[in-house]
Amino acid sequence: MRSGVRASLELEARWTAHGVRLDLHGDTFPVTVRRTGRDRAHLVGTGAWPLGGDEIDLRITVRAGARLALQAIAAMGALPGRDVAPSVVRIAVVVEEEASLWFDPGPTIVAGGADLHTTTDLAVAACGRVVTRELVLLGRHGEPGGTVTCRTDAASDGRVLVRETLRRPDPVTAPAVGLGRRGLASVLAIGPTAEAPGAGTPGSGPEGAGAEQHGPVDESVAGVRSAVLALPHGAGWRAIGLADDDVALTTWSEGLLHHRSATTPGGDAGTG
Repeated sequence: MRSGVRASLELEARWTAHGVRLDLHGDTFPVTVRRTGRDRAHLVGTGAWPLGGDEIDLRITVRAGARLALQAIAAMGALPGRDVAPSVVRIAVVVEEEASLWFDPGPTIVAGGADLHTTTDLAVAACGRVVTRELVLLGRHGEPGGTVTCRTDAASDGRVLVRETLRRPDPVTAPAVGLGRRGLASVLAIGPTAEAPGAGTPGSGPEGAGAEQHGPVDESVAGVRSAVLALPHGAGWRAIGLADDDVALTTWSEGLLHHRSATTPGGDAGTG
């Protein structure tokens, strides 16, 4: 088993007469990007990742006027490594004026013994639009699963909208959606058309997506315990769901996304 590695990839998307143009920079291990349509691209794994001790940085910049739907071809598996340190995945997103990004990095399966730390940092211009979906499952079939800490920070036009940390198996910052379930899904929509589906009261401070401000629980998909939050300044919404079944979480999140499909490139949020 290999020791921990450090790798980074920078992706820049620009709009042309022929659709999105993608420029890649940096060390592409263990993932690269393939354009698969006029405004679409897919993340393609090129090796097992992340293992304990790995530090992976992905930076995505969508330039003014461009639109991009970026999603993974397959699930990511966080595995224990030779190094006892956690695996770290840092994602930084910049969306400029009149640009839009739909980003789905695919399910992350945190195997037994693994300790995964993820950070997602989104900076969106005043007229930019972003939709992200994240799905985390603890353990493979019949396995207890490891631990995961997910940090999300988001700002629009320089104003903080989300500053949130979710931990599993102890999601201490998400009491509104219950405890003890194997899978966690989150959806975040920022932009002029990102109307919240049945959201609660907007947050009012730098901890704008704090758990105490989650809206009413929504049980519209069997087995999913969920809550939706309207972001401050009418900037969009944030939803979190917990369930033991990844299919139920996928169905729940796609239902939310199709509620406001206009926020995504191509007008189709979840089907790639």
